[in-house]
Amino acid sequence: MDKVLFWDFHGTLTWADSLWSKSLHQAALAIVPGCGITVQQVRDCLDNDGFPWHHPEKTYLQITEPAAWWNHVNRLFYTTCRRLGLTDAEACQIVPQVRARILDLGNYQLFDSAVQVLSDLRLNGWRHIILSNNFPELPDICEGIGIGSFFDEYIVSARVGYDKPRPEIFRLALDAAGSPQTCFMIGDNPEVDIIGAQAAGIPGILVNCRKSDGAAARQAAFRCQDLGQLSALLSNLLA
Repeated sequence: MDKVLFWDFHGTLTWADSLWSKSLHQAALAIVPGCGITVQQVRDCLDNDGFPWHHPEKTYLQITEPAAWWNHVNRLFYTTCRRLGLTDAEACQIVPQVRARILDLGNYQLFDSAVQVLSDLRLNGWRHIILSNNFPELPDICEGIGIGSFFDEYIVSARVGYDKPRPEIFRLALDAAGSPQTCFMIGDNPEVDIIGAQAAGIPGILVNCRKSDGAAARQAAFRCQDLGQLSALLSNLLA
């Protein structure tokens, strides 16, 4: 039996607390040490609604090259700097520094059971594919934190121009997997990962969810609060 698991990244395999706000904050302090800006101020001023994954109704086929994708996101960082009261010259120095800080491997903490679960499932015949709304360098991050060898393919929104829960990105994942006989989407976001996958015909398994009593979470056919429970759940589902 051909068995494939599609994996979300942030919040599912790793956690990275306030990655975007903290990275911009660090860059600002490096360029303007006496600015007195706090992480909370950056968080309040950062227009999160401008990130591509917050508007999945749009397509982003025109920015699938890394430079183009980052140029798009850099406009958000520039606007945030100006909202924080930084000058145009300061903002123009800060913005190019943010990308490197976001890609710093030290930002990414794997959940305790992630490596063991990926290894056990691979030994049990499962293939793994990343399916993530994320920046184009995500495969490099996975390699850098020691989990790259587990994944056969990477379907990353910044590389394909669609963001979950759009059906196109799930179809691309199914095509990359070779239309497997058995597959599941593993993710922590009920709306984006689970409902989106199920609408595309992929059963979803909700993990690490902090909103497990919400209406969207209740639509998940399967769930486990901790990754460590995943292997047992999959075994029971296929029994």
